[in-house]
Amino acid sequence: MTGRTARRRVVRITLPGDAAPPAGASARADLLAAEEPLGIRVGGTALTMTMRTPGDDLELAAGFLVSEGVVHSPADITEIKICDGTSCGHDDHDGMGNIADVTLVPGVTIQPGARRNFLTPSACGICGKTSIADICQIPDAPLSVDQARFAPCVAGGKYARRVEEDYQDAVASGGRGTPWSIIVSKDGKTYPLSGAQPYPTVRQLIELARRRK
Repeated sequence: MTGRTARRRVVRITLPGDAAPPAGASARADLLAAEEPLGIRVGGTALTMTMRTPGDDLELAAGFLVSEGVVHSPADITEIKICDGTSCGHDDHDGMGNIADVTLVPGVTIQPGARRNFLTPSACGICGKTSIADICQIPDAPLSVDQARFAPCVAGGKYARRVEEDYQDAVASGGRGTPWSIIVSKDGKTYPLSGAQPYPTVRQLIELARRRK
C-alpha cells in the first residue's frame, strides 16, 4: 500500500490564448492522487473490490457495509483490520495491505445478493449493481423522510422508467461509469468525459469543441 499521493512524470499542455507560458507541451514531475484496489472481506470471506485513495480504509469499509445494508450501526461491527499478508492467516494475497477484514458481532449476517463477484468503483454506489431494482434495497434503519409517501414510491416504481431511460441514454452514448459527461461541438462532434476529471482536462476538451465550426 502506498500513500495518498505519488510523484510521477506528467505532461503539461498549454492552450493558445493562455497568458503565460506560450502554447505547447512540457514534461515535469508532479504529485498525483494515488489510487489502489481495496478488497473488503467479512469474516475472512471476500465480499467486494473497490478502488480508493489509500488512507481511510477502515472508515471506507465500514461505510460500504452501511450503504449495502449489511450493518446498521457501529455496534454491529466487532473489528475491522487491514490484512498485512502475514499475520492475518490468509494465503491468497501478499503484504500490500490492500485487504480490509471485517468481523461482525454474532447474529449479524450478510443477506443474499450483497456479494459482488466483480470490481466496483468508489463512486455513487450504482456501478456494480446487477439491475436498477437493486438500487432500491435500503437498510432497515429509520429514514428522516415521510415514510407514508416514500415507501409506496420506492415499492411502486413510480420513477423506475425515468431512471431506466436515463441509464440507457448514458449507455448508448458510451457511458460506463459515474460521473459521465459529454461535450458536444456545434458540428455534432462529441467529447466524452468518464469519471471525475481535473479542470485542465475539461478545459482542454471545451477549447477543442469551441474551435470546431
